[in-house]
Amino acid sequence: MILILTHLIVFFHVQDKQNDAPPVPPPPQAYTPSQGENRNESELLAEWLRLTRERSEARSKEKTLVIRGQEIELEHRHARLQAQLSDIMSSAPDGRKSSEEVALEGRILREMLEIVERKNSLAAQLQAETQRWFYVPSGVVIALVFFLVHYLLVYFTLAWS
Repeated sequence: MILILTHLIVFFHVQDKQNDAPPVPPPPQAYTPSQGENRNESELLAEWLRLTRERSEARSKEKTLVIRGQEIELEHRHARLQAQLSDIMSSAPDGRKSSEEVALEGRILREMLEIVERKNSLAAQLQAETQRWFYVPSGVVIALVFFLVHYLLVYFTLAWS
């Protein structure tokens, strides 16, 4: 009987000490599928592939927009140079020009030619970016087929067992 009373006293003493202690916040729990949506592996893989594709498409669109922005800047610069060149050429109606005017016309024409060359290289970059979405290397296709076959084999093996 004394032993039981001793245990009860110790039990209540421990309980009092626990109640006096400041509350300890529960430890943060890592994400587990049971807490969130309960989805299987194939749904997660499909979502990952969709998100990866969307990210790639967004990067491609960004590259395309940057290239088109550069093209527009070059077109504006080309138009300003063309207007400047026509002003210089119309300033001397009799065809007599100073050496400075002739040198300025040459510089403007060279810069216009460089702009045309840069626009052509940007057009090639844009075409390469567009074609990148239509060309899938055969190695990637083969790897995807092997992955799909492996996944199906694992799935059916688990389903039949």
